[in-house]
Amino acid sequence: MYVLAVEDEQIILKELTTELGKVFPNAQICGFQDPQAACLWASELAQKGETLSYAFMDIRMRGMSGLELARQLKLLHPGTVLIFCTAYTEYAFDAMGMYAKGYLLKPVSAENIVRTLDEMVSDWRKSAEVREQHFWIKTFGNFEVFVDG
Repeated sequence: MYVLAVEDEQIILKELTTELGKVFPNAQICGFQDPQAACLWASELAQKGETLSYAFMDIRMRGMSGLELARQLKLLHPGTVLIFCTAYTEYAFDAMGMYAKGYLLKPVSAENIVRTLDEMVSDWRKSAEVREQHFWIKTFGNFEVFVDG
């Protein structure tokens, strides 16, 4: 699973990726200060056939706003759960217009991320877990496939 964090302030980006690591311990968390670089990475991810599960991003950034980045990400990865992390409450309405699942005020903590996901994304915990599956295929006689028993 891939989780994207985009924040133009280096210290805040480090804090965000650390907190995301607590919430998604088995995910590959990719952090970017430059929204254009994040967009390029997401494009390369799509070209490889990979999906971006979650994107946590600031709204006010240099070069490209978080709202514009969200538009680009939705074109590349329509199923991505968007969550904005910002210090500005006045952008909440615009963020929800981008079908964002959450709006976190800085400083962001693992507890706030979990609370937002619990409220906004019904099955997020299932996607965050790495489940070991065992399968068995029977091809003689009837065709049967068994997954986890």
